[in-house]
Amino acid sequence: MKMFTRIALASILLITIGTILIVRDRRRVVSAIPSPQQPNDRRRQNLERLKINDFHGDEAAVRVRHLRRLSKGIARAMQDAEKKGLRKAFQHSRVILANEPEKPNQAARATVPRSVARGASYSYVHTQDTFTDGEHEITFIPYDDGDADTWEGVIYRYDPDWGDDIRYTVLNIQTEQPQVVQEFYYPPDGGDPRWVDPNGPPFIADSGIRSCKPAGTLMPVKTGGKELSAAPVCPAGWKRCLRLYDECCSPPPNLRPWFTCSSRGCMGVGAACSRTGPLFGECWGFGCTGAMLLCLV
Repeated sequence: MKMFTRIALASILLITIGTILIVRDRRRVVSAIPSPQQPNDRRRQNLERLKINDFHGDEAAVRVRHLRRLSKGIARAMQDAEKKGLRKAFQHSRVILANEPEKPNQAARATVPRSVARGASYSYVHTQDTFTDGEHEITFIPYDDGDADTWEGVIYRYDPDWGDDIRYTVLNIQTEQPQVVQEFYYPPDGGDPRWVDPNGPPFIADSGIRSCKPAGTLMPVKTGGKELSAAPVCPAGWKRCLRLYDECCSPPPNLRPWFTCSSRGCMGVGAACSRTGPLFGECWGFGCTGAMLLCLV
């Protein structure tokens, strides 16, 4: 009997040790597989180091008029608002610009040539009148519908890795956290707007730079005649980053999860911004600047 007990205990011990080794090996295999979320983690780290400037009043109004001239999508969204009889309230706009810090001795990576310059004469008192495609922007363009419990207008978000994102929205701002009543996506080329389900997955535009080649196809990137890397096979709904072809970027979130996420870092500013009508974007941008940028990824 004692011999049987010893054999049983030894067998249990061996099984336990074997199970632990198998689990450890499996963990190694899983951790070696790159996760689609890793690029977003790197983007988030970059966002945490941004140098942020925000503008309101006359300076923000100048930027809004400039965006209207630059973007067919923004121009069409603003035209649609004005066709509804809404009054312009550009003096209550909020413009948030964020610059990435310089990275000396950064390792060479596959990049898209920075040939695009996005004009930004957002202020007639500042000497700077342009900024490059390497910067981030969030702009609230309000219209006055006469109701203090709602905010209606255009929200423009620009991520240098994804590109332009233009939304026309109606928000219920009676509570501390804004609720999305309506949301429409406007393509940058001025095409027809598309309704967005506030509770649905991130909206994926049909136009613009597509995700990447079909699964199993690698696209070599060449700079100066030298092949640097191969473009990744992106998960469904993602696409190659505009600046870094060796990474995949996720689409910007719809407005409802974006507001939900950013409200957590607003330090209670939501209560102060409720029931403010066209002033909501200006107020929300004042207290939630950093959170809104971080919640874009």
